[in-house]
Amino acid sequence: MKVASVGTIPETPTVGEKTSIVATVANIGDRISGPFNVHFYVEGPGGSYFSDHSTILELRDGDTKSVEVSWTPSEAGLYTITVAVDQENRVSEKNEYNNQMQVLVEVAPGQLSPTPTPTLLS
Repeated sequence: MKVASVGTIPETPTVGEKTSIVATVANIGDRISGPFNVHFYVEGPGGSYFSDHSTILELRDGDTKSVEVSWTPSEAGLYTITVAVDQENRVSEKNEYNNQMQVLVEVAPGQLSPTPTPTLLS
């Protein structure tokens, strides 16, 4: 197994906005895998932390599969997203060192609500 790519939808998340973290996993081996987990870890400003996982039941040799989890950032700043596959070592692999990928994502501040203008009644 290999993490082929990691990204977010939208590409630039905003504070308070539901964001999908999408990872594409490739089976670069020569046999069908059994079930394995894809773990998602997000570390952000001020020590904020999020984790989740998704399970792939089977991945044929040479195939890829995209999995995603939802995350809502709580503050603006730079976040590190780490995706790791088969941390439990359920799948026998020739190379256990390509099972993880990290990307940096900048989260934009949320939109400020306009302050209502008072109306004077006469």
